Amino acid sequence: MVAWPAIIKYSGEDELSYIGSQSEWELDAALYALSLEEGDRLIDGQGLVYALDKNTRHKLVPRPSGESATLADIITLVRNHAAQSGACCVAKLNARTISEAITLVESLGDL
Repeated sequence: MVAWPAIIKYSGEDELSYIGSQSEWELDAALYALSLEEGDRLIDGQGLVYALDKNTRHKLVPRPSGESATLADIITLVRNHAAQSGACCVAKLNARTISEAITLVESLGDL
């Protein structure tokens, strides 16, 4: 079960998408499915990594991959995302928890 908030990490890209809750996921999963590529992953607030499969209604279904990301991994992803979004001082971005680091992605959307 996904621990929200979560991010989608697009394969080969620094771009991340923030998903704050299960209800937000259910509303927008079909939109995410439109641009899904093999290797895209959902990473939840505990660092668990999910593969994304399309169901028969073309919505994405997170499938546990057996992988996990550390806080340092997530901070690196967030810093790379911030840099490609044009944020300055990205090296100063930091968080105490994985969930907190993921929430930074939402605030970076305001740039």
